[in-house]
Amino acid sequence: MQLTDFRTLGRSGLVIRPLTLGTMTFGTARWGADQYVLQKIFSAYVDAGGKFIDTADICSGGKSQETVGQYTAERNLRDNLALATKFSFNVRKGNPNAGGNGRKNLHCALAQVALAWTLARPAITSTVIGASKLDQVEDNLVSLEIRFSAAQMDALNAGSVLDPSCPDGFFSSGLKQMIFGGNSVQGWG
Repeated sequence: MQLTDFRTLGRSGLVIRPLTLGTMTFGTARWGADQYVLQKIFSAYVDAGGKFIDTADICSGGKSQETVGQYTAERNLRDNLALATKFSFNVRKGNPNAGGNGRKNLHCALAQVALAWTLARPAITSTVIGASKLDQVEDNLVSLEIRFSAAQMDALNAGSVLDPSCPDGFFSSGLKQMIFGGNSVQGWG
């Protein structure tokens, strides 16, 4: 698999790349990178063939969306990129639809394996990658080259089963309160 391969985003009809650039760190000096490095990260992803950018209104207080918009305009890429934006934490108490959730981003050698495993799963169309350093983008791109044997996939699948003592996994009651604005929402699964 290569970054220039295409996949459909579920049944939406949208055609995207297998890795999505997560831009949560764009626009915040606190734990992101400076503008020069962020522009290098954006360019490295796009120049490698990346076409799917993920952002959210809560990321860096909206600066992520502004920064992505600026870089997209500077390179005249508006018609060449797919932009995914979302809202995460609820901003209107009492409205369970005023919040949503997203995916976690990973980075390290183990993250390369995690990304490759995620990409190997048939239900996954694209995986969000995030970076605050240029080498993180480059490291994440390596995940496209990893191939697993059937035995390795079996072991990774077995190791990824949710702990039955924590059925809600990542979504604690406190986090659910933040996302759904204090409402109880039952999932479909």
